[in-house]
Amino acid sequence: MNTFSFTKENGTWYINLKNDLKIFNKSDFVLLEGSTPLLDYLSNEKKNITLAIDTIPFDKAFNLQLTQMSNSPAGGGYYELRDHRGRVIQEEVWLSDIPLFVFGDIPEHIYLRKEKHFSIQNIS
Repeated sequence: MNTFSFTKENGTWYINLKNDLKIFNKSDFVLLEGSTPLLDYLSNEKKNITLAIDTIPFDKAFNLQLTQMSNSPAGGGYYELRDHRGRVIQEEVWLSDIPLFVFGDIPEHIYLRKEKHFSIQNIS
């Protein structure tokens, strides 16, 4: 299971990763528009959120289920968001190639849960 934190500034979500080597620009951490409704919903419209994320189900996790691959230049796929009881929350969530960064592919299922702590991850 991976844990990632996100921050919203001026309407734009960023993934929080340590950039100790200063080899990345802030723009490298911007999440594309498809993630905005998902993070807005999960954060309850707050500016910060930390999510536990995995491709294996875990306790009280939301389920993003792949409905179709995207043929846009940004790649990724379209997902349906369900709560831990299986109820549909959002019918279409587009994720660019973010799953490639996290999992190495575009998985059929992504499970995520809001965590209580906020942290910044190291770039490995």
